Amino acid sequence: MNNKLFEQWTANWTRMEVIARQREWKLTPLAMARPATEAQLQDIERKHGLRIAPQLRSVLSQHASHVAFGWYIPAHLQPMEQLGLPTMSANRSAVWDLAHIDTYAIPNFAGWKRELATRDLSEAPNTPAMLNRTGFAGGLNS
Repeated sequence: MNNKLFEQWTANWTRMEVIARQREWKLTPLAMARPATEAQLQDIERKHGLRIAPQLRSVLSQHASHVAFGWYIPAHLQPMEQLGLPTMSANRSAVWDLAHIDTYAIPNFAGWKRELATRDLSEAPNTPAMLNRTGFAGGLNS
């Protein structure tokens, strides 16, 4: 993750914040927390027994451990519903949050994966046996 890309993201959020204010939409103002320390990231990795993906690690450790921003268009200001235009930002005003990733996102995903592994092969552990069962590319042993 390079600085230029993060600067572009920040510029986009800032531009959207200005638009939301001008249009009198409900707004969670842009706010960022300082970057995560390497020790914080390593603690999460040890706790959950995984490695944080390099791009996510870069964002969290070099730019911000938390970014809050969101908007919602009140019903009386919403565009014509037949157009199907968005009326709110995603993620309930949190773009990302290391504490949420640690406390909720990783445990929830791990739980879903465990639960769905017995029902849906797409969520089973990524093993040669799983690939053979799905017929993916004829299986690994074809």
